[in-house]
Amino acid sequence: MVSARFLSQVSARINQAKAAELGGTPAVFGKVNVIFLGDFGQLPPVRATALFAHSAVSKITENTSGTPIGISNLFGAALWRMVNVVVILRKNWRAASDPRFTNLLARIRIGRAWEGSAPHLDDQIGDGRNYKDSDFKVLQSRLIQTMSPQVRAEFKDAPIVVSTKVSRDLINRKLVKEYANQSNKVMHDYCANDRFNKTRVSGETRTRLWQIRSSISKDAIGLLPLVPGMKVMVTENVAIKAKVVNGQEGVLVEVKYDVDDSGNRFAKCAYVHIPGSGIQVHGQAPDVVPILPVTTSFLYNSFSISRTQLPLLPAYAYTDYKSQGRSLKKVIIDLSTCKSLQSVYVMLSRATSLDAIAVLRQFEPKKIFKRMAQEFRDEFSRLDGLDAATTQRWTESRTNEASAPY
Repeated sequence: MVSARFLSQVSARINQAKAAELGGTPAVFGKVNVIFLGDFGQLPPVRATALFAHSAVSKITENTSGTPIGISNLFGAALWRMVNVVVILRKNWRAASDPRFTNLLARIRIGRAWEGSAPHLDDQIGDGRNYKDSDFKVLQSRLIQTMSPQVRAEFKDAPIVVSTKVSRDLINRKLVKEYANQSNKVMHDYCANDRFNKTRVSGETRTRLWQIRSSISKDAIGLLPLVPGMKVMVTENVAIKAKVVNGQEGVLVEVKYDVDDSGNRFAKCAYVHIPGSGIQVHGQAPDVVPILPVTTSFLYNSFSISRTQLPLLPAYAYTDYKSQGRSLKKVIIDLSTCKSLQSVYVMLSRATSLDAIAVLRQFEPKKIFKRMAQEFRDEFSRLDGLDAATTQRWTESRTNEASAPY
């Protein structure tokens, strides 16, 4: 989702591009028409202020507005409220073949999961009102441990979606080991090269740094488990024209590396097969892309660490944020780790039907029986009003056109 600050930056960049035409006078989006597409029922921007956040709309304080970033947030939120033509698309095309499931999604999206206690089914949203159980029981029926062996086998290669990077990394390491055992290969950890004040870190400090969470190291894994033939995900925009971008998946072909005196492996290059990339490297098959280590910086105990590592992750499990925008024929979801209603909705809405979902483990009813946060409810109400006004204007316009003399 676009943040308030990012929207203000977009307007500023368009103004820079149109400066000569505008005579140096700034205008909203440089007087360029802009079309926005998105779903505010999904996850808010990471570590940023949402366009509808109360801190930028109705609960503005000196702390939220007294800095350059705060001012940019306020401007972005104001820009968003200048949009007065809204059309809400109400049909779920991804899961159109399963109306019962799409109605369940619609309820969870707005915090109205059905508890099964209503005297009749009129409180359910939509036409697919033929679930006899509550939404919680319906989802519990998809627990993978209760499935028959035949149905469970359908999810053998399905990705696992979780809401925390800790869970993602633990599951990925376990599944990489499992892949190595099944394919009679050896899993190796490829170590990050860490520096502090341009000096390479060594000894116990280096070992501790390798163990820190990927949420701290910005997904640059200290000990990256790799096996040729495994599925991997690119975490940087390596070659945009070739579609080798953040989130792109492929299959690891091989890793070139150096070994230190302690036997630790440090990757120099990984070759990843990414179908459709169009890249041809000498000595490699078509669509095999060389991925080089990149350097990122992060704070650890108030110290700035520079880390060089391959921009890759195992692609057996990924977070709810990373899953946004995907359509998955089969998916395993871990609702127990969800921290918000939006996380639950994102995980569920990746599937094309209820039968495409397997729930990893037991989860508490409160995960879905939640009330949507007030700022979300306010924005949904505002957009509904704008949608109605847009429809009315369009209807009046069509009526006037039809009655106009020719």
